[in-house]
Amino acid sequence: MGREEVPHVGVVLPTREALRAGTPALVARFGEAAEAAGLDSVWAGDSLLARPLFDPFTVLATVGARTERVLLGTGALLAPLRHPVLAAQALASLDQLSGGRLIVGVGRGLDLPETRREFAAAGVPFEQRSRLLDEAVALWRDLWASGPDAVVDRAGHYGVLEHVEFQPRPVGQAPPPVWLAGFGPAAFRRTARLADGWLPYPPTALQYREGWEAITGQAAGRDPDRITPALMATVAIGDPVSSQEMLERYVPTFYGYPLEIVSLLQACRAGPAATIVDWLREYWEAGARAFVIRLGSLDAPLRQLELLAGEVLAEMWSWGDGERARSEDRHKEVVA
Repeated sequence: MGREEVPHVGVVLPTREALRAGTPALVARFGEAAEAAGLDSVWAGDSLLARPLFDPFTVLATVGARTERVLLGTGALLAPLRHPVLAAQALASLDQLSGGRLIVGVGRGLDLPETRREFAAAGVPFEQRSRLLDEAVALWRDLWASGPDAVVDRAGHYGVLEHVEFQPRPVGQAPPPVWLAGFGPAAFRRTARLADGWLPYPPTALQYREGWEAITGQAAGRDPDRITPALMATVAIGDPVSSQEMLERYVPTFYGYPLEIVSLLQACRAGPAATIVDWLREYWEAGARAFVIRLGSLDAPLRQLELLAGEVLAEMWSWGDGERARSEDRHKEVVA
């Protein structure tokens, strides 16, 4: 996916909310509803122990079987926690079984006590997570491109690969795009060097602009238009009082930290649909062209999806050239 003239808008599946409420069927219903509403993509979060939720591979396979058009994203997969060869197989299987609809959002994990405990539980050295992330992405691409004329011979922390022709491979000539989650100088350099997209969540549009300018300025030898500038944002839609209360309840339940702390690091906003649109428009003007929306409701994510689809999407689709492309060809271009 390169630079689009109208926003790509996706939504995070309520995998933690469904697990917490004991309503696993909600995840598939939500995915079907998102596709019916015209959303471009649905995303599954990842956490091993810190924020219990359903496994993202299983979630996306389930939703992919119940949908036809909507793209499927990991948002964001903690790549260093997983053996990269096993992850390559799972991701390629998901892409092939869904007809080439996968976007691989990846991250290395924030330096928090709960994240360190996850790495310890998985037997992965936390301090090596940056190297492991780089190694995983490079290995995935090599394996996915392997074949009779391009076998893989590599060795790393994961083991040894000798003359491997990997199967299954993703759909099409190009592998699934890899979007990197992260903000800061190291993330900017990594995105400019190896990512197909950038999926951060900075709390202000000014920070977003500064980050995107840093990435495009460091993309030596690469066309910056081939890197998708995306944003992950948490919103609660409603009247000013009830939506703020909803977000203040959602964030500490989901993240384990109060809203006033999380909002210093992450893009979070509550308010009427018009307020949400104006706020997201600031990021559009700062360079974002894809939006992954987490709906901040513990108890009524489907109602929040209705509000997003009914009161926010049409306004967002009016940005840019003012036209909304709905053909399947447009969605194929996104993952090309």
